[in-house]
Amino acid sequence: MKTEFSEFHLEDWIKSDEDLVVLLNDALSSGNQKYLLQILGLMAKRKGMSEIAGEAATDRAHLYRILSEKGNPSLEKFLQILKAVNVHLSASIVPPKTAV
Repeated sequence: MKTEFSEFHLEDWIKSDEDLVVLLNDALSSGNQKYLLQILGLMAKRKGMSEIAGEAATDRAHLYRILSEKGNPSLEKFLQILKAVNVHLSASIVPPKTAV
């Protein structure tokens, strides 16, 4: 019996903004820059890349580039993109883990 696989597209499984929030929190806590940029890219596509590019003071081509797997946006551009996709970050201090 032959098994066929199709390519997985994360965006096909996102049904709501709440789904994106869960993924964004997971990406932030993972510390994986590629994952974080992938989720920000999905958020930008949902709102419209042209609109996000305008709000983030860049052009669409540059926005696609910095949100790609090889992207490495500056902190300033990262914060502009977060603001453009209506994401507000907050911080909390996590106590250090103690040895058991």
